[in-house]
Amino acid sequence: MGLRAPLTCTHHLSLNTSIRVSENSISELEPQRPLNKIRNVFNALTSAFKRSFIPYKDLCVDESLMLWKGRLGFWQYIPSKRHRFGIKFFVLCDVVTGYV
Repeated sequence: MGLRAPLTCTHHLSLNTSIRVSENSISELEPQRPLNKIRNVFNALTSAFKRSFIPYKDLCVDESLMLWKGRLGFWQYIPSKRHRFGIKFFVLCDVVTGYV
């Protein structure tokens, strides 16, 4: 199966039950951190992203609000936006390539 072929529901569920990204002993040491279970994967992805793109000289900082209606401790309420409730992101945009 190639990367572009879609996953069936049963194949996705079997992968979901068999893949583990952290050890239980690590997550029990610091249960108060929300990203503790995926810290190793997050650090690997962050370093790979830093290696893969070198930004140009012209950069722009932008903020965006992603709609969120679930339970979350850090959502924002901005009455002037179309989606008034959501998660506020600050993104660094490359002006030349449009890479966010």
